[in-house]
Amino acid sequence: MLASKTCALFRGNRCRRQAGSVLIEFAFVVLIFLAFLFFVIDMARLMFVTNTLQEATRRAASFSSVSNPGSASGYNDIRNKAIFRTSPGGLMLMPELTDQSVRIDYLAVVRDSSGAYSTQEVPGGLIPSDLAQNRHNCVVDAYAPNCIRFVRVRICNPQSSATCEPMKFKPLLNFFNFEIALPIATTISKAQSFGYSPN
Repeated sequence: MLASKTCALFRGNRCRRQAGSVLIEFAFVVLIFLAFLFFVIDMARLMFVTNTLQEATRRAASFSSVSNPGSASGYNDIRNKAIFRTSPGGLMLMPELTDQSVRIDYLAVVRDSSGAYSTQEVPGGLIPSDLAQNRHNCVVDAYAPNCIRFVRVRICNPQSSATCEPMKFKPLLNFFNFEIALPIATTISKAQSFGYSPN
């Protein structure tokens, strides 16, 4: 108030300099405020996505353990449901995370010549065509490489088909072009309706 009265009385260079400095100070404050606001929003998005990754693998493992492993349409439907969708697409707050990021593997328990047990992925050509076939495989040999005992679901970068590389989280305003590697969420569930339990 006093400054405006002074400017009205003298109307000199000093008044114009004060008005300019106020504008510059306001611009700095707004920039700092907006940077802090976007930082808070991105941290909230990061927490949401990190929690959602684990929930997505849990949902997909739950669905996969009771579904026909030989059904391509069922496989795609499970991946869509895992990220809370009914059709192919991306997650709401992270569009990079799509149904293609959900990787479902069927695991067998095999026994080597020394008697040691290990899990290994069932190759695509050995995956049983239906539930009855898997039960038959497991009754014949519970440790055969085509006897599905577990289902493993991971969230992987869809560009890496050979290995499971982590997804990258990108901030909304990526001034410095940096990305954060998300954890590879993994859930392993016992095969249920199509599995065979020797016990």
